[in-house]
Amino acid sequence: MPQNSPRPTGGRRKRLRPTEIDLEPSVQVTAPTSLSSAELAVWDRLAPSALRMGTLTPETVPGFILLVQTMMARDEAAAVLARDGLVVNRTVHQVSTHVRQMTQRLESLLSRFSLLPTGRPVERPRPARVDDVDEWESGHDFYGVVRKPQPTRERGMSRPTA
Repeated sequence: MPQNSPRPTGGRRKRLRPTEIDLEPSVQVTAPTSLSSAELAVWDRLAPSALRMGTLTPETVPGFILLVQTMMARDEAAAVLARDGLVVNRTVHQVSTHVRQMTQRLESLLSRFSLLPTGRPVERPRPARVDDVDEWESGHDFYGVVRKPQPTRERGMSRPTA
């Protein structure tokens, strides 16, 4: 491994499994005072999830502001498109291209802050396991399947018939 390598993983950040995520955010990040009331409502809706995922930190606040402003701009453009309709004067409304581009940019930003589903099932924490010997004696095998009780044999006895 090179001496100046920042991480042994080749520069990639380690992704946390859903069970490794700390549900209590360690750093409190407050909304900037420069946000409008509508932007503040979007911030209040998205910030708790980003804090839980650990992606909203004091260092990532400018990117999160960009996310909030992009969402607001996309919503405003979608409102214009809904008001005027898709076709204006026999041509496609110019805002429709803008809405599509803003939606793609918004999806990228939401993904960056881990606010989109990944498509993988969420791992649930397993309950505490009992000691394997106790589990075996209780009639379960090591995979949790109930075993059929086996008849005991004494010395000199023939095999039990089915």
